[in-house]
Amino acid sequence: MIPQSLAPNGHGSVSVLDADTGRLIRTIALGRDLFLGLPPGGSMIVAERTGRVFVSTCGVASGGLSRAPEPLLILDARSGQVVRRLTEGPDVCVLAVDERLGRVYLSTRQVLDARTDVDVGRTVPATAMAVDAALGRLFAVDGSHMRMIDARTDKILVTRAVPGARVALVDERRNRVVVGIVPDSYYYDENAEIFDARTVRVITDAVDGGGDAWGIDRAAGRVISIGTRTSNASPSIIDADIFDTTDGRHNRFFEVGDVIHPAATIGVDERRGYAFVVTADAQTGGSPYPNVISIIDTIHRRLVRQIGLGLGPPSIAVDEARGRVYVTNLQDNTVSVLDDTRL
Repeated sequence: MIPQSLAPNGHGSVSVLDADTGRLIRTIALGRDLFLGLPPGGSMIVAERTGRVFVSTCGVASGGLSRAPEPLLILDARSGQVVRRLTEGPDVCVLAVDERLGRVYLSTRQVLDARTDVDVGRTVPATAMAVDAALGRLFAVDGSHMRMIDARTDKILVTRAVPGARVALVDERRNRVVVGIVPDSYYYDENAEIFDARTVRVITDAVDGGGDAWGIDRAAGRVISIGTRTSNASPSIIDADIFDTTDGRHNRFFEVGDVIHPAATIGVDERRGYAFVVTADAQTGGSPYPNVISIIDTIHRRLVRQIGLGLGPPSIAVDEARGRVYVTNLQDNTVSVLDDTRL
């Protein structure tokens, strides 16, 4: 299951592909002029144990124009059939999935049963969430606080003030929670704070990191983030930062392109130790800009290579079992497929 770029008729859609053969199984229309995959324009989360796919568009139209709310689609992963549409209230974003408990957490505070697709509770307001299934904890951030919640009872256990908290990532193996800080003001640097997942004790609050997109390699214990480095010249420079989840040390950054368009996304293959950073490259000139994928070895913290792809804002999906990386290219309606077993 991977997101497709805009179809020729100008409507956003999701295409279901057979991962073994590449055969197109089904295409489902989402709405008009959607930039699905352009953060924060949409998300797609797969609940593998229950065979459900949750697709949200989160209120972004082409060119940044306002539009009417779009529904959250719940699909059957095997057939591609739509099993439910949530159309009540504002646009619905999927924040987290707890595979062990079979729960899905939404930006509307709804909690869904991932097996039956029905509402089973309410949770706290949040802009991002992360699940620690081993501890049975849910970590939610809302721009000013981080809350640790009991995943079974939805009871708030601890609240910490974290100004600018926009992203939450969990490393279950090392009992760490990484909170990405994206300040409202450009006068403050983007960074990250690391907490002990058991006690919510602050491990460090001074980790440099970008704020445009975030990813985590739990096997290697690394966080990868993308940020814009300000420059007197145009375009600005996009850096990929990498640091340890344990204590935030061993920070390194790689220049991954000169980028004007703010499209950036990260995919991770934890099994092979690669992070895939996709940006829209402005060096070639002209518009729209081609996508460039930067492949980073998360274990040795080195840039492996860069590959040019198709045109337009990207989305990425990684199939670790088969060693495949899928990148959608919105402007030319194509999907690039990489074999990450031969890098």
